[in-house]
Amino acid sequence: VLPGLVTLLIALAVVSAVGARHRAILAPLLIGFLLRTAATVVDIYFYPLPGNSDGPGWDLWAVYYARDGLAGTFEYIGTGHQLYKWLMSVLYAFFGHSRLMIQGINVLLGTLIIGNTWQLAKQLGGDERSCRMTAWIVALFPSMIFFSAALLRETVVTYPLTIAALALVKWYTDRRPMQLLGAFVALLASMAFHSGGAAVLLFAGLWLGGSWLREAVT
Repeated sequence: VLPGLVTLLIALAVVSAVGARHRAILAPLLIGFLLRTAATVVDIYFYPLPGNSDGPGWDLWAVYYARDGLAGTFEYIGTGHQLYKWLMSVLYAFFGHSRLMIQGINVLLGTLIIGNTWQLAKQLGGDERSCRMTAWIVALFPSMIFFSAALLRETVVTYPLTIAALALVKWYTDRRPMQLLGAFVALLASMAFHSGGAAVLLFAGLWLGGSWLREAVT
């Protein structure tokens, strides 16, 4: 339990720091964090969240991978859900078995997605009211709460996607090479956990190619 509680306290500190920096979304960030944390506690200690048939099995596999300590986990490195299970096993090897720790990380990433979508709405020209509404929708949308609270890989797929989207939009405005590099690194990180990220990478490449072509023509 202790590793999980520490993870949630660190997550709360990070969310609070982001909210203090961006006061406009402090409320949706904190409410989103509390809802995701509550759903996680219910899932682990009271009643499993419906619709999650993969998570419990992944947890058992991660415990098995970590049975011989950190060194024994490396033979199980893979991509997709295998990579997620392997990372779980690494944390279990270091800190012991704790679903709350893993799901606490999901809660943190799922809450930070709220801030990323708010920033993305701002970058795309939304006014203050519409951007705040975007943050509230992400904070309160049931499926976003579910995937941020359950023992699933969706947050480690989606969070880097939102980072990539932000970097691409900023690059389109500023044309800084590091923004473009950051976008593709984030896309590759997302793709490592889910092959669907390849489609996003292809779309990003086509979008960039189209942008350069338009600039060359004009």
